[in-house]
Amino acid sequence: MHYAIISDLHANLQGLQAVLADIRRRQIDTLVCLGDIIGYGPQPIETLALCRRECHNFVLGNHDAIAIGLLDFTVFNEDAQRSARWTLKQLGEPEVSFLKEMSLMLEGEDLFFSHATLSDPAAFGYIDSAEEAAPEFAARQERAIFVGHTHHAKAFELDEETSLVRELPPENFRMAEGCRYIINPGSVGDPRTREPLARYASYHSDTKLVRFYELPFDVDSYRVAWRRSKKPLSAVLSPMPGW
Repeated sequence: MHYAIISDLHANLQGLQAVLADIRRRQIDTLVCLGDIIGYGPQPIETLALCRRECHNFVLGNHDAIAIGLLDFTVFNEDAQRSARWTLKQLGEPEVSFLKEMSLMLEGEDLFFSHATLSDPAAFGYIDSAEEAAPEFAARQERAIFVGHTHHAKAFELDEETSLVRELPPENFRMAEGCRYIINPGSVGDPRTREPLARYASYHSDTKLVRFYELPFDVDSYRVAWRRSKKPLSAVLSPMPGW
């Protein structure tokens, strides 16, 4: 089975459109979304609708959880709270009902998917270093584990013989025998880099090959959507620096 894994769309419709077009071109078998479909960006309704049409495997992100009352606004800083309040005003009952149906994790054949930490997915902790990844491997036994949340594309490799964990860059690799992996595909809609590139990853369960992708998207249309939305801007949550 060939999987495409997307995460942290953050209401960036143009980023999602670019990623979905690339996934279709590559004829990947199935699509998994690791959450945070909404939040930050200017088109939550449109992004959620498109994601629902194209994807049938979802886990809940922290921004999604805010929208359905599973997390409190106070976990965010002031800018993020302002953005979340705006997003909630855009959502209707169909969108909220769908988000309520999403689970905190998905399991497959030697596969596991979560938005954030594995030991306590509902706490939405971060895995962004080898030190943070090391204890999380103990929470699951699957060989291929996919998480989002940090927006940083990378992977962590656990050598089961030595118990050593090392960080891998976002470069294509084949899983080694005797090793397990936590893999972050990066962010479709909010990559937090100066380059306006949407990111995702793929995994082939037969070949054990992991690939990372980064794609340009229609940044001009993204900026127009921000202006039309009248969304509150800030130095953090406005269209990315350099875009």
